[in-house]
Amino acid sequence: MLHAPSVSTFLGEWLARTSVRDTTYRHYAGNVTRYISPFIGDRRIDDLAPDILRAWHTDLRTLVSGTTTQHAHITLSAALGTAVPHILPVNPCRLVRAPRRDTAEMQAWTPDEARRFLSVAGTTPLHALFRVAVTTGMRRGEMLGLSRRAVDLSVPGAAVQRALVQDRSGAWVIGDVKTASSRRFLYFDATTAIVVAHHLTTHDHDLVFARTDGRPYSPSALRGQMRRIAAEAGVQQIRFHDMRHTAATLMLRNQESPHVVARRLGHASVATTLRLYAHVSPDMQMDAAQRLGDLLDG
Repeated sequence: MLHAPSVSTFLGEWLARTSVRDTTYRHYAGNVTRYISPFIGDRRIDDLAPDILRAWHTDLRTLVSGTTTQHAHITLSAALGTAVPHILPVNPCRLVRAPRRDTAEMQAWTPDEARRFLSVAGTTPLHALFRVAVTTGMRRGEMLGLSRRAVDLSVPGAAVQRALVQDRSGAWVIGDVKTASSRRFLYFDATTAIVVAHHLTTHDHDLVFARTDGRPYSPSALRGQMRRIAAEAGVQQIRFHDMRHTAATLMLRNQESPHVVARRLGHASVATTLRLYAHVSPDMQMDAAQRLGDLLDG
């Protein structure tokens, strides 16, 4: 076998030669820089016994979430997998249990909160963007990468094909959506179609949602606007991504098929939708039970 380098040296070489999407590369590089090299970077990769990896998990978990610890473990495992068998006989990360991710804490607006938020948003230039977010469940990057050509108001709806992403240098660029399931056509309700149609008359940029000079909105700018509108509307402050959860939750509570909801969200499997929104299931079951009872009782 070849001589085993240090973890930091090996990971640096691995990053230099790995061929992945820019967003994945930034994720890997961030994990290496922040969560792997500072803790075990000086060790040789053939010195990574299970007890050392478990101690690293423990140390990391005192500083960051279980989800972040799991992501760091997955990154290290992906890198060390390329060292087998010419440097390592086995990937040491496979000899320990991967850290458990934290239970996702998602929030969603009630129908009343969503209406109040959109009412206030209607007085701002971002009305169409927030309307599309709440009614379709599109991801933030998908909306910010949406081109005028992708919108068909005769249907009405939009083809999701591109997204705003960060490249390896950290610059925001328009690229393809990440997965095949993310590539989809999303229908608009009548009101959303009217709002989007009006919005498109206010500028002639290629991007549907853009700054006055045509450049994409920065995610931080949207967060600030969303907080201001939520405060004025008197609704709970949620993350931008939680508008996606709001759309999903409201659709499921409105008895929409989980398969339809999964398709609109761009999930690869309906199982993902059911797992993420299991908290909605009890309400759906109670409604189903009552509807069946009403049918039988005439």
